[in-house]
Amino acid sequence: MGPGLPEQAFAIGKAIVDDFAWIQDELSSKPHTFNHGDVKPPNMFMMSGNTPAFFDWQYTAVGKGCQDILFFLIEGYEVEECRRLEPIVMAHYHSSLVQRGVANYSFEDLRRDWKLACMHFPLYVALWFGTTSDEDLVDPAFPRRFVPRAFDAIIRNQAHELLPTFTARVQATPTGPDAVDVAAPYPTDLATCTAVLAQTRVALADTRRQRDALKAAVAAINATAAAATSTIAMM
Repeated sequence: MGPGLPEQAFAIGKAIVDDFAWIQDELSSKPHTFNHGDVKPPNMFMMSGNTPAFFDWQYTAVGKGCQDILFFLIEGYEVEECRRLEPIVMAHYHSSLVQRGVANYSFEDLRRDWKLACMHFPLYVALWFGTTSDEDLVDPAFPRRFVPRAFDAIIRNQAHELLPTFTARVQATPTGPDAVDVAAPYPTDLATCTAVLAQTRVALADTRRQRDALKAAVAAINATAAAATSTIAMM
């Protein structure tokens, strides 16, 4: 029947549904572009002269360009191959934008839009499968392949950490004397283990976010210092 979902996928899916309107607002904000909406191998053809053609424009919308690229990867490749291709495709896409004159859109901007894209159309399609009987599908087994791919993209990119509800929950996590004591004896009952694990995951996600913010600050400082050094050298 295909791989199942990790336990945290259900809580993450609920959080995304709760903040779905916010996700759509973020994806429709500028800078944006024209999206096909459903880019996948069955909707792509190569015409004479190596000219690509796209069919099935049902989900056409204004959004972020990376939405089409991400969905193509999820729809077209198994999880392992998608994981391998993702950083390569992302880097090439951003490089292509820069080469074609797109300015003021950093790689970090792309990373954020990529995370938002993970939580938009792939999740919509995953939920749509849940409203349609297998008998009405061309490939009845496809949902059991697609849904794990969609959630793997969300989880590996930590996309849900952008959600306002997730941020609010992390900010409300106790610190100081109320924080989890990692040196304390292990709990022995399942309910306590589950609660401690959930709290630890939130704390770990917050630590990662702080780490990334510090890395970005150091990179900005280094860039400023390098520019200042260059300016001085030219004087």
